[in-house]
Amino acid sequence: MAAKGLSSKTRLNKYGVDLSVLEKIGCRAIEAALTEKEIVVVDEIGSIEMLSPTFCEKIAEALGGPKPFLATIRLKAQPFTSQIKKMSDTRLVVLNKDNFLEVKEAVHSWIAEICAGQRKLDQT
Repeated sequence: MAAKGLSSKTRLNKYGVDLSVLEKIGCRAIEAALTEKEIVVVDEIGSIEMLSPTFCEKIAEALGGPKPFLATIRLKAQPFTSQIKKMSDTRLVVLNKDNFLEVKEAVHSWIAEICAGQRKLDQT
């Protein structure tokens, strides 16, 4: 998707970026999660991903959809990701090496609750 020697009109610092890879794989994965999964998970929404309007549109679609949404987002401010962080139903957790295990357990519990709730709905 990105490499130092990659020839591309799209660049991020010294990296050439092939957005078609992100759009084919990333956007399709989000679409599949929206229709087939209990939760949408994206790792990550960062500087390279922000270069693709198509990917940003797909993220916005997922955020506006009915499924829970979990993503890693670059901490440094960027217009699109800053808007996500300001959404009223967003919970921002800063991950670092000191709190990694705590955050891992919290995310695991959150996903388990979502999946358990979905199973209850499926049984009714």
